[in-house]
Amino acid sequence: MNNEYIAPERNSNAFNCPHCGAYAHMHHYSTVAFISDATRAYAKDLGTKISATLCSCCNKATVWHGDEMIIPANSTAPMPNEDMPENVKELYYEAREIVNKSPRGATALLRLALDKLCDEVNIECSSKNKIDEKIKILVKNGLSEQLQQAFDFVRVTGNDAVHELGIINVQDNPDIAAALFSLLNFIVEKMITEKKKIDGLYNLIPAEKREKIKKRNKSVASIK
Repeated sequence: MNNEYIAPERNSNAFNCPHCGAYAHMHHYSTVAFISDATRAYAKDLGTKISATLCSCCNKATVWHGDEMIIPANSTAPMPNEDMPENVKELYYEAREIVNKSPRGATALLRLALDKLCDEVNIECSSKNKIDEKIKILVKNGLSEQLQQAFDFVRVTGNDAVHELGIINVQDNPDIAAALFSLLNFIVEKMITEKKKIDGLYNLIPAEKREKIKKRNKSVASIK
């Protein structure tokens, strides 16, 4: 199983399907005339035949004009992690819808999504705090250096997109905007999904034994 997100490319034999999100083998139709009514409309406007790749998992077609994906028209960015909080996911989807046309706009939205994610993963963070202050709180509470760097890359890149500081030119380098989606998913995976998995396993321990562990940890904390 391939856990790395592989963006759709017209000539690739396998990538993450923009319809179902699965990494799957793609069947190529290089001179397909029409696949659907929607495709027919595109072909008429473009005055050319178009190509398609058919997902072996969901059996839905990704349609291309040259190397540009036109159906679905939303994005080549990965789908959000299933455990992403809904208010964060809403912004993620909005960014995903526009990233192909406006990498800078998508980056600004992802920065806002990160801001809201900070509030979700730590109760000490408040909407009154600036995002830099929120990351500082997370670092104080044990955020790893790897995650801190991921947080700050999204923050700095997003700030640059909003204020046009010229530090990182996302508009001229859309690959950076695409990478931010993966970074946000990485943060959710490490801070929410993995914790959820461990909590599920830990709760299999009988309650009386968990209570003894809790008392043990309190005794260690009091020594410090």
